Amino acid sequence: MHADSVYVIGDGHQVCEDYARSGCFSDMWISEDGLRSAVHYALVSDGCSGSKDTDIGSRLIINAAERMIHECGSVLNRDALIGIVVTANATRRLMGLSNEIEVDGVVVR
Repeated sequence: MHADSVYVIGDGHQVCEDYARSGCFSDMWISEDGLRSAVHYALVSDGCSGSKDTDIGSRLIINAAERMIHECGSVLNRDALIGIVVTANATRRLMGLSNEIEVDGVVVR
């Protein structure tokens, strides 16, 4: 899979609030029958325009989701989604970023 991303600032927005990333982790997931397969992914976070610095929150969410895919092979369950938000918030704190930065958005895989 070859993919790329483009960002377009919406009308009335000062910054683009969205973020996207795609890629492939080769031979990193083992199925129930013991076969290895590549995991291809495309992630999109639609920042919430009512939140402060949602562009940063979108990036943190996508980075956490990509890490979750690498570790677990998927983000399509409740525990993984909760883990993404917890990881994104922990990263925000470790970076010393303001508590006012919202880690919110919609992730689509």
